[in-house]
Amino acid sequence: DHFVNDPEAKKLLDTIKKLGVFNCFFSSGFESELLGYWALFDSDVRSIAEVYRKGLQQLEAAAAEGMTDSEQTKTFGIALSDFAAMGRLLSHLARFLARARQNLAGIEVLQRLVAVEEQLRPGTANVAAVAMRLAHQCWKIGYFGQGLPFAENALKIYNDIYGNESLQVAEASCQVALMHLGVHDLDQADRHMNICLKIREQVQGRDHPAVADALLQMGKISRQLSNVDQAREYELRANRCVRVVCWGQTCQRHVTKTRTS
Repeated sequence: DHFVNDPEAKKLLDTIKKLGVFNCFFSSGFESELLGYWALFDSDVRSIAEVYRKGLQQLEAAAAEGMTDSEQTKTFGIALSDFAAMGRLLSHLARFLARARQNLAGIEVLQRLVAVEEQLRPGTANVAAVAMRLAHQCWKIGYFGQGLPFAENALKIYNDIYGNESLQVAEASCQVALMHLGVHDLDQADRHMNICLKIREQVQGRDHPAVADALLQMGKISRQLSNVDQAREYELRANRCVRVVCWGQTCQRHVTKTRTS
């Protein structure tokens, strides 16, 4: 009903019909309108996301049947072999599906995006970033085993690029730990989360909120390992971090208020 009654929504829908399901993504700024505007309409966003999924399936089927790149571009507005354009399309589509809460479809698209990025920029931070997106999406819906290899791949790439004491490695180690925790591989979860904790303490400082988060995760893992005393120690340290952060924020607000009064 929104698309029937709202003139702006109707204009977007008419543009899709005129340009084609993929061409509209590559119009100047149009993908931002799609993601920002249609996300407001929960009742419609799933059907629109399905349109793009079906369009992608039709493109892949046409390519498999031997349709040339020029014919694909003419018909669909994009060729499957154009990795740069496919990367942009899949990245937008993955975000759109996430907003539509179509998690499984989003995971499928992100897997394709990882493959495209590996063709375009193998072994780069771009591949690792997409792999982390995919791993996080899998973690959100409990697909720990499916997401674990992608988190491990991101960790390896970040380690090769930035070194084993970088914040990128800390974030990837945290994601790997959460995946291992999800599949109840507690020893590996403890090892990777401990790596994350040590890097965050060294780089961000012992009182940083990210350190408190890692400490709480370490406490959770320790409890599952039946190390209750160790878990309490981590939790107490996390609480101290939180108090220090809150006290610092309170002091900063007081200083700011004093300066402006």
